[in-house]
Amino acid sequence: MNIFLAAVNYYSNQWEYPWFLWVTAGWGIGLIFDALKAYQINPMFNKDWEERKIKSFMEEEEKQKWE
Repeated sequence: MNIFLAAVNYYSNQWEYPWFLWVTAGWGIGLIFDALKAYQINPMFNKDWEERKIKSFMEEEEKQKWE
């Protein structure tokens, strides 16, 4: 698909503005996110982070003493 878009870009304006690169970059970003989701890779919010957050919420709730 990207090759087709590059060909359309070339034949329409002879590389004056390579707009197909925006499409290719967007497609690549989407592909990266799909791969991270498929392989269950989450560098920001991993299992350790989740456990720390749950523990902090539980400690905070204990301090409030609901009546």
